[in-house]
Amino acid sequence: MTPMRRALLLLMLLPFFAAPCFSADLVLNRLFPMVVLKDGRVLKNVTFVASGSSTAMAKWDGGRGTIPLDLLPDDLGASPAAAAPPVERHESAAAVAFFDKSKAPGAQVLADRSLSAEGGQALIALGAIQFQGEMGPIGEGTPTMMVAAPPNFRLTEILLPQGRLIEGFGPKGAWSAAQKTGGAAAMMKPAAHSPAKRSDLEESFIEPLWRWRELNATLAVIGEELVTMQNSTTSVRTYVVSVTLPDGSRWDYLIPADDPKMPYLVKRSYRGEKIVATERRSRFRRIGDLMLPMQYEYDEGNGRTVEFRIFRVVLNPPLEPETFLGPPSPEQKGTHL
Repeated sequence: MTPMRRALLLLMLLPFFAAPCFSADLVLNRLFPMVVLKDGRVLKNVTFVASGSSTAMAKWDGGRGTIPLDLLPDDLGASPAAAAPPVERHESAAAVAFFDKSKAPGAQVLADRSLSAEGGQALIALGAIQFQGEMGPIGEGTPTMMVAAPPNFRLTEILLPQGRLIEGFGPKGAWSAAQKTGGAAAMMKPAAHSPAKRSDLEESFIEPLWRWRELNATLAVIGEELVTMQNSTTSVRTYVVSVTLPDGSRWDYLIPADDPKMPYLVKRSYRGEKIVATERRSRFRRIGDLMLPMQYEYDEGNGRTVEFRIFRVVLNPPLEPETFLGPPSPEQKGTHL
């Protein structure tokens, strides 16, 4: 759900860094105008930035991610010849060149299929949801809790050794607070309500992909991509569905091409033609009538990736009337969540 982005932005206060292994068998930081994968897909203007024992990290026209080494051409690791002139770049180019759109399902069909896979009307009718998990490397994560409710209310709490950090958005706008550890004598740092920001108001409880009809959005299938999640060597072929609102707001959703029972795996947010955030979802689990991801990976293209692993989900949790109104008072020993 979209509110997860704000939760992960808050978690970036305690980022961790993925440290890829480098391989001498692959030429890094060199522009390859065209790379033809062994499964027939073609990538344009490819630059490999890191390589491990089974996958390579790369960026190309329209996307970035990891590619299994066994899909790369056999001579790709050879000593580079004189650099070939770059292929003309198109910001709207699909991640896989020569994409045959006629063989893909319609964008509206894919959007509805993804929603159905995640829960359909049961997901749309959800009144609130609560997550409990941790951010960071396994065994070293920071306990984190989040609750979200329509239309775009949220509350995130990070439990630190020295206290807790709380951030929320509700009827009075955005607010945050910090409380030091100290039992009944704990002191709450004063935190005035801040005006609602555009990003807060845009973050609806329901994804634009699911609400495209009521939002009068334009949908289009713009390409195919292979998706390899972090710490995995398995690639999934996906269709890239672009969702554009009348005001120009745009998101791309990467929806599995060969498994109609799986919802979207990756979401990209744009500002103009620039990708400003990428959210990856994995470890899906059936909870009631919903199929929900138990792991999120989030980055804003600045080289930092935040991983959030979810251990517990509560659907429609009972909430106090003041949950989203503002910081708890210093006398409150418990949490909002």
